[in-house]
Amino acid sequence: MAEPFQMWVSPTDPDRACMALSGQPNRLGSNGPAKFAGVYCTRDGGDLWSQVLHDDMSSAISSLGVVNSDPDTIYAGANASLQAGQRSNVTFTDGIVYKTTDGGATWDELPTGVLPNLRAFSIQIDQSNPERLFVAMRTGVSNDQFGDEQLGVLRSEDGGATFVSLTNGF
Repeated sequence: MAEPFQMWVSPTDPDRACMALSGQPNRLGSNGPAKFAGVYCTRDGGDLWSQVLHDDMSSAISSLGVVNSDPDTIYAGANASLQAGQRSNVTFTDGIVYKTTDGGATWDELPTGVLPNLRAFSIQIDQSNPERLFVAMRTGVSNDQFGDEQLGVLRSEDGGATFVSLTNGF
């Protein structure tokens, strides 16, 4: 089932909003709920939504961050998942954090330097300095076979061009 995870509403234009919608990434090519997963944005108060990150990419999206002063700059955090009924078969999305600066027409995978089985479950942008962002990560799996669930935080000071890990103390 596809489900909404995070939503952003512009603080200066209440008709403009974006939403992260997640599904099962191993089923992106099917006609199931994951085909609706991705990032959706509206400019008319929700009457019409456009899917700006979709199934030709890593579209099981569990988080997003939007730069308030430039709403065409959007960060999207991908999701790892287990295939239904196959706990030993882990499937991954293609990337972990994506960025667009043109409202979703093109996306770049950012070089987080973390393993692909992590899930970016929260992206926070310093709105007073939009080049600074934090990404909270965790493993997409948690059971004896894969070990304990791991947490981590990444920080970028250059709009996602580079990241440093802030996991000391976790």
